[in-house]
Amino acid sequence: MSKLIITGRGTDLGVRHNHNFIVYNDSYELEYTSDYESELKDISIRDQRDWSGKPRPAFRPFGITFDNDKIYIANHTKIGIFNKTTYAYEGLLGTPGFFNTHQILKKNNIMYTANTRHDTIGVHNLDTDESTYINLPERSHVNSLFWSEDNKLCYVLHNRGTKLSQFFKDEVKIKEIGKCCHDLILEGDNFYTLDTYNKKLRINDNEYEVPDGGFIRGLAKLGNELVIGQSLTSDIPKTPADCFLHIFNLTSNTFTGKISIPEVREITDIKWI
Repeated sequence: MSKLIITGRGTDLGVRHNHNFIVYNDSYELEYTSDYESELKDISIRDQRDWSGKPRPAFRPFGITFDNDKIYIANHTKIGIFNKTTYAYEGLLGTPGFFNTHQILKKNNIMYTANTRHDTIGVHNLDTDESTYINLPERSHVNSLFWSEDNKLCYVLHNRGTKLSQFFKDEVKIKEIGKCCHDLILEGDNFYTLDTYNKKLRINDNEYEVPDGGFIRGLAKLGNELVIGQSLTSDIPKTPADCFLHIFNLTSNTFTGKISIPEVREITDIKWI
């Protein structure tokens, strides 16, 4: 049975909503809550700001990746390791990191990190402990990583609304659409992303308005369904958000379900494992 792992923004104001991640089953029922792990909190980033001058909570679980045995959760400069079967916390990975890390991606012995504020993608060899970096344009806000069927690293440059978002496979730009986009899935000839500014799901050259708007981030595919994360607030993280998953059927090309996710303040990433 597939499991949907969801990370959400925490708060420094108290323990409410401070979970490492939550787990839903493929019937969209809550199955497990990974309780707050203090070692994952990153107080080293408290004086840092993003390009717009905003701080970020020291406990803000974000990117999710996994292998045969482990789940990995990014929080700024740290990556936590969790048992894939029991979800037990097993320590920190030890790779170098940066403030405001977004998605991460493990492929064989390499951990890739979207160093959003640093304008790089980290390439960390877990066998040799060597790290190199793919340099990206300043303020391009790389936020999403994906491994293609032809074994190439793909990534999204959000571009902070200054121009269209850009999508790359290795160093080749494959698309330029939308504004402030998040997430990327490539499967066969199909291209999927979230046009966050315009509150739309983009599939190839088609677009579908996500019901109720809000901030959309987090995209996962299982079978003929897409799952989209949605957070309904304009004042995150100070105001608790109403968070939902929207289900999009790829056979009918319609939204067919909406599931409330009250356990998090704001959805940061979702992944089927």
